Amino acid sequence: MKKYLIGIFLSCSSAVMFAQNFTSENHFMASKPGYDTITGKRKMVFAVHGNLLYGSDGVNTGFLNNLYRGGFLDSAYIEETANGLLGLNRAGAHYDAGVSFGISLKDSSESMIQFSLRRRFNLSARFSDDAFRLGFQGNTQFKGEEADFSRSGFRAVSWSQLQIGYYTRETKNTYIHVAVSGIAAHTYNEAWVEYGKLFTDGSGTSLDAGAYADFYSSDTSSGSSLRVNGVGLSVDVSWMKMRPLKNGTDYFKIECQDFGFINWNSKTLHRKIDTTVYYQGIDISEMILNPQINANLPSENDFIKNDSSSKFISTYLPAVFRASYTRVIGNKHAIKLSGSMPFWSYALPYGAITYRYTFIKAEAMVSGGIAYGGYAKLQVPLKLYKIFNEKVIVEAGTMNVLSLVSPDQFTGNGLYFKLSYTL
Repeated sequence: MKKYLIGIFLSCSSAVMFAQNFTSENHFMASKPGYDTITGKRKMVFAVHGNLLYGSDGVNTGFLNNLYRGGFLDSAYIEETANGLLGLNRAGAHYDAGVSFGISLKDSSESMIQFSLRRRFNLSARFSDDAFRLGFQGNTQFKGEEADFSRSGFRAVSWSQLQIGYYTRETKNTYIHVAVSGIAAHTYNEAWVEYGKLFTDGSGTSLDAGAYADFYSSDTSSGSSLRVNGVGLSVDVSWMKMRPLKNGTDYFKIECQDFGFINWNSKTLHRKIDTTVYYQGIDISEMILNPQINANLPSENDFIKNDSSSKFISTYLPAVFRASYTRVIGNKHAIKLSGSMPFWSYALPYGAITYRYTFIKAEAMVSGGIAYGGYAKLQVPLKLYKIFNEKVIVEAGTMNVLSLVSPDQFTGNGLYFKLSYTL
């Protein structure tokens, strides 16, 4: 039983640095931080992990799956999806994979230093229902109407990071964790349309549009996905208070993850667009009778007035602030309430209530609950945790079981996997 509890603590300690996104439940799998002090022996842990999260509060998971796979999207399916959109919609995706190594610094194992190497990608978007229709259906839906795609945009960033963390027992019942990361940034693409409107004449022969927007793109001269186009730093900080009770334990925890920045190099392109255009179409019969009219057709530069420059640019990482309360009842049951607030992304605040059950003889746990927010609406996360041979720990789960069962009815999905080996 002691080795079982030790393994749980070590695995979850290493997971501290993995839990970037607001839906992370890694710490919930821990029974009691500090239980490794029972043995008084030095302990080590090695872990590999990966997780993928994606979703939208306006577009269902089935549509996103088809879009990603390049599947056929017929007009009826697109129209059905568009009819279910909100006035303002959000979408996003997060990918995270890495390896970690941790070792205790004292014989009592109350302190641990950890090293982690991670490869990450984050996409976050915000768009109106008009912007969706323009993108997937064109402007034919707006004859005699004005399409408004103002305050729409997206940001996509990929980076690698080397992280060093320190976990320790501050007092008898208080634990802190601090991690610092050096960042090598690879790609950066961002678009923000502050103002954008398009009016289509009822006959479809003329357009009247106005837009004010900013576009950013990192250096694309190299085809390598690992090219370093920027550098940065980030910090993770967490504080947890344990309160022993008559039949269990309370845990109060607050944490801030990925609080940092990236400085992109001088080859980062910034294109600013500020334009108002009016275009009157040409009758097809006139083009047949007079082929020379093609020479007088307007070019792209006649529509888009832009100012481009390359320069140094600084951006914030998509950070998350999280607070949680966990009530452990006896040896088998636990309930957790958690809330997360994302910063510098278009994600929604995230809240969840989760229940965990421990199979003591089987050395396994299962947790599930209800959540809302982030890049989706209603979600039912599920995670399984199992120990093999007292050293190998396997965790696997999904961010939303509902989307696996009925992707065309629910939003948001994600998969999580982690393999740990303890000594």
